[in-house]
Amino acid sequence: MKIAYTFIRSDFQGSVGADTLSCKSTGYRRTTKECFISSTPAFAALNETIDPSSTVFAFDDWTLVFRGTPGIGTNPKLAWIGTEGVTSTDETCMSLSATSCRQHYRDPVVDQWDNLRITEVKISFYKDDNEKYIIFNGTDTTISDWFQKERILSSSWSGMEQKSFTYFSLEGHASRNFFTSSYYGCDHDEIFTLVLTSHVLLCTYDIHTTYPQFLFATENAAGRPESLSGVAFADVFAIFVK
Repeated sequence: MKIAYTFIRSDFQGSVGADTLSCKSTGYRRTTKECFISSTPAFAALNETIDPSSTVFAFDDWTLVFRGTPGIGTNPKLAWIGTEGVTSTDETCMSLSATSCRQHYRDPVVDQWDNLRITEVKISFYKDDNEKYIIFNGTDTTISDWFQKERILSSSWSGMEQKSFTYFSLEGHASRNFFTSSYYGCDHDEIFTLVLTSHVLLCTYDIHTTYPQFLFATENAAGRPESLSGVAFADVFAIFVK
C-alpha cells in the first residue's frame, strides 16, 4: 500500500507515494518559512535551493561516490579524477562486497565537487565483513587534494596522524596510488593503504596477474606488503562523502 505525503522541497511540490522517493536530506527555508525534503544528499541539496537562507540537514550519514573493483584492468585513480571505465547505474557496482561488477562506480555528483558543501571524505577498504577506513576533513578541497595526512579526522589505525610517511597522497608513487607508506626496502616497506594500478615498480607486492589490486593493513599498525604480514587484498575500495 502506498502512503501519500504532501510536502514542499527545493525542486518539487505535491504528493507522491512513499515508496517513490528516497529522502536524503531535509531543510528549512527561512525567508518563506517553508520546510522541504530532498532526494539529494545534504552536501549537494543547498545547490538546488534558490534561497541562500536555507538550512539543510542530512538523513543519510555517508554517500557512496566511488567504488573500485579489483582486477578489471582500469586505473581507479584515473576513473576517480575523470570518467574512464566507470558506471553510475549498475547496481552490482554499488555494493560494498564482491559482486559480478566489471567496472568502477562513480557518482556524477563528483564532477560538481568544487561547488558542493562537502565537509568530510572517507576512504574505505572492505574484505568480507571487515572495513578499514580513514576520514578526512573535506572542507575547501578539490577532487584530488583531500587525501592528505594533515586532513585526517579519524581512522581505523590509531596514531596515523603522528606517524612519518615516505608517501601519503592520492597520487602516490608511480603505480602505487591512494598510498600511505613508509619505505625501508621492499622486504620492510610498510603500508596502511595501497591501490596498485600496474606492474611498474619491482617489489614482489607490485607483481600481479590482474590490476588494479587494493591492499590494506588488517591490524591496528602498518603491515608489510612484501610478506603480506598484517596486509590483505580488499574486495572493494570505496570513497564516501558527507
